[in-house]
Amino acid sequence: MKTTPEEFLTTMRGQYIISQALGKAIEVLEAVEPEIMREVSNIEDMKFLRDELFDMYVSDQRLADLTAKAHLLQKERGEPSE
Repeated sequence: MKTTPEEFLTTMRGQYIISQALGKAIEVLEAVEPEIMREVSNIEDMKFLRDELFDMYVSDQRLADLTAKAHLLQKERGEPSE
């Protein structure tokens, strides 16, 4: 049972929720048009927090990017793709 926000943040679920919120917020903010209206520094700060503290949630796009990168690395090493 959660009694304080601080206690919730120390749980895996709390960290996952923050990670997911950051991931979704980044997706929304990166989609803002026109590009001049994007809050670039906020997006970069959110990415920093996501990558350094709350890296549990992986969006579909990020998962696809990571998978593509892994396949490219396998190909460069001459390893068979799975």
